[in-house]
Amino acid sequence: MRKNNIVAIAIALVGVAVAILAWLAAPERIDYEVKFLLVVIASLLLITAIGLPIWAVMFERKLRRLLNTLSGEISWAIHNLLNRPTGLGQTYDIRQLDPFAIELTNDFNAWCNRIDAILSNEAFFTQSDLLRFQRLGFIDPVHLTGHPDLDHTFSMLKLKLSRLQEVIDLSQQRLI
Repeated sequence: MRKNNIVAIAIALVGVAVAILAWLAAPERIDYEVKFLLVVIASLLLITAIGLPIWAVMFERKLRRLLNTLSGEISWAIHNLLNRPTGLGQTYDIRQLDPFAIELTNDFNAWCNRIDAILSNEAFFTQSDLLRFQRLGFIDPVHLTGHPDLDHTFSMLKLKLSRLQEVIDLSQQRLI
């Protein structure tokens, strides 16, 4: 059973207990105003107990949509950044990769900015989630092309994809 359901049940039980107290209290021992106040408190507690699971379901749906968006961004990065064709064919001079490296780095940075904007939503993600994605530390080099800038971008992309998947997994665990 989820935490929010347990809290809702506890609030409902307290609300029922307060309502029973208001109902069973002898009129000579408790004023009408106090009895009315107890009924109002019990009603508010019961409304809260009903509203809490509804709010939790709406929150969970929105978080799932955001996690699906992040998963879509991973797919986009794999398709449009990692698997991007150079357009140079089989044989080329490494200097011919300079424009490709600049374009890839610009698109990579734009992708990172999109992810940062999603992870900046503090209602659903923690500061730790954002920093986990933004700060890479030591990057294991990937040698794909021999072009230093291009290989560095691919190395960062590899680590960012891994970090983003970690953030998604941690967010899903927090739902439970």
